[in-house]
Amino acid sequence: MAGFWKSILLAAILETAAWASFAAEPSPTPATVAALPPQATLGRGARAPFVEYEAENGLTNGKIIGPDRTFTSLAAEASGRRAVRLEGVGGYVEFILDRPADAVSLRYALPDAADGRGLDGQIAIYADGVRLGALALTSRYGWFYGRYPFTNQPGDGRPHHFYDESRLRLPAVLPAGTRVRFVVEKPDAAAWRVLDLADFERVGPPARRPPNAISILGFGADPSGARDSLAPITAAIAAGRRSGRPVWIDPGVYRVDGHLVADRVTLAGAGPWYSVLTGRGVGVYGRAAPHGSRDVVLRDFAIIGEVEERVDKARLAGVGGAMSRSAISNLWIQHTKGGLWFDGPMSAIRVRGLRILDQTADGLNFHRDVADAVVEDTFVRNAGDDGLASWSQGKGNRRITFRRNTVIAPVLANGIAAYGGRDITIEGNLVADTVTEGGGLHLGSRFEATPFGGQIRLTGNTTVRAGVLDPNWRTGVGALWLYALDGPIDGARIRVEDTDLVDSSYEAIQFTGKPIRGVSFSRITIDGAGTYAVQLQSSGAATFDRVKSRGLGIGGVHDCGSGFEVVRAAGNDGWETTLCPAAGVQGAARR
Repeated sequence: MAGFWKSILLAAILETAAWASFAAEPSPTPATVAALPPQATLGRGARAPFVEYEAENGLTNGKIIGPDRTFTSLAAEASGRRAVRLEGVGGYVEFILDRPADAVSLRYALPDAADGRGLDGQIAIYADGVRLGALALTSRYGWFYGRYPFTNQPGDGRPHHFYDESRLRLPAVLPAGTRVRFVVEKPDAAAWRVLDLADFERVGPPARRPPNAISILGFGADPSGARDSLAPITAAIAAGRRSGRPVWIDPGVYRVDGHLVADRVTLAGAGPWYSVLTGRGVGVYGRAAPHGSRDVVLRDFAIIGEVEERVDKARLAGVGGAMSRSAISNLWIQHTKGGLWFDGPMSAIRVRGLRILDQTADGLNFHRDVADAVVEDTFVRNAGDDGLASWSQGKGNRRITFRRNTVIAPVLANGIAAYGGRDITIEGNLVADTVTEGGGLHLGSRFEATPFGGQIRLTGNTTVRAGVLDPNWRTGVGALWLYALDGPIDGARIRVEDTDLVDSSYEAIQFTGKPIRGVSFSRITIDGAGTYAVQLQSSGAATFDRVKSRGLGIGGVHDCGSGFEVVRAAGNDGWETTLCPAAGVQGAARR
């Protein structure tokens, strides 16, 4: 009998040990969207193909920096305003995958060189202790200085635009539960590395060439990237236009030192991880306005440029010109001046499912006389100016829709902005971590824009940690703000509905400039703001219906005799006070 009880006791001990071992097994690194749990932004933003892991949520022996929203700090430009700094050999960040992946893109920063030309380095990647390779890192595409339009001269001060991304296709599919470690293996020119996040995804095999497609290899394009393929691909595009057949970018990396001009043609690749156009000045352009191109299809490839500075007059967009009756989908655009910059007149274009990364200017801009344009499910991170913009300079844009897009950490200006125009819809978007001289969502009578007209709808959007301390005004800029600089904003019906303004750095909503009228807010949640729910610095009027606020840094409304009429309808809560602070007292940003 003693042996029986001994066996029972031994079994219980072993079972307890097994459960203890199971309980001690680390959980997968939390997946995030804009550094928040995915459920916090459910239904808002782009349906991205990757899973995001923040470095500060991983396992590390480095130093977590932030939270900090101070312009020119490394933390301020990081997703979620936090990152991990690694110094010296052996520094690492490790993630435990919660789903399979065979590719990764790492967002990081390195120090600049003393002459402003950047430094190169690397970081190794291991999976469950097995070395998979190394990611090449550089600061050549970051570190701008001075004031707009910025320089590469460290002596001009005000350093910013620190981060870049490096990507790698992995040699095999890593299953869920794999420990993936990024580690500094050996010393190099970079004294430190800051890791912000890693995006892991399942890419799968390359797409197959359609049977009727024209291969660019048949015209002499070089998939090794050793020779310039501008002329061969141009010839293939011309043949595709004449024959009506699609032009196929076979897997490879093709050097293209200039613009490919597309008109009445389809240019398709095996996927943005397989078919890559790169080079100095690389871009796919429609013909210039006023005639422009039409019936252009661009899909399933990458455009990775070599733009290291901002020169506004340079035509260095990844996609540009004028393209009517056209469709652009599943492109990866990186290191160009602007991701997509269109100059009208043009109409009927649809942009869907793009990744736009590490630009020196706008992620996308519809510039004057653009009609019937839709941008959806597009992910923009580290734009050098507005993430997505509709700019009606001189000639008005019409029927522009920005739907279900994500904009993270635009380094200058706004997440999504409309400068004039008629019948603009901004819906279902997610904007986070604006850095300087802009907010999350913006309507502006500025930059020679035509007046707003028709219906302007902002509905179902979320901003997170948006708004800034403007370095020129020394006052806050709202997470959602209207600026009537050139003239009043009073010729449109502006509706802001079903919107969440989360953890705003300063005020959540701002009116400034000349009179602003015809605006209504309905079903708005203000969940945390550094200063006020509403800041009034213009005359005019707006209606507020079911606007609920909590976690305000100072009070409900900032108003020092603006003459602006706040019409409070039913269901408002949490922002009843109206204050005029002493001169210079504007509150402080949230951490």
